[in-house]
Amino acid sequence: MSKEQNRSKEFGPERVLVVEDDTMISKLLSIVLEHHGFEVKVADDYASAVEGLEHEHPSIILLDLMLPDGNGLDLLKWLRDDKGDAVPVVVLTAFRQEDKALRAFELGANDFISKPFRPRELVARVQRVLAA
Repeated sequence: MSKEQNRSKEFGPERVLVVEDDTMISKLLSIVLEHHGFEVKVADDYASAVEGLEHEHPSIILLDLMLPDGNGLDLLKWLRDDKGDAVPVVVLTAFRQEDKALRAFELGANDFISKPFRPRELVARVQRVLAA
């Protein structure tokens, strides 16, 4: 039994907050992650993510950078600096610019995945970040 499966049996499923405004992508992420035993909540904009994070404590966040009402980098900065939360964050975005990835890491992101992504790779990265 893997470390993730064992932890899931002891403490329940790992909770993933997906912050993604594209319904098709958030639905795909939910299906893939739930298939691998994760509990998934979706926030489709900046405001919903902040509201959710005030009440929920996810095990990990998958964060898009382009949100209809804000910037994912600003959300990451708020999470790390203002809220002081160390929840792991994997940035998932269509941006392929090196400066965006570097800025995300500077702000405390744990990983950075470009869209389009391969579902199995995404799950492996999420599991790796959680195991760290």
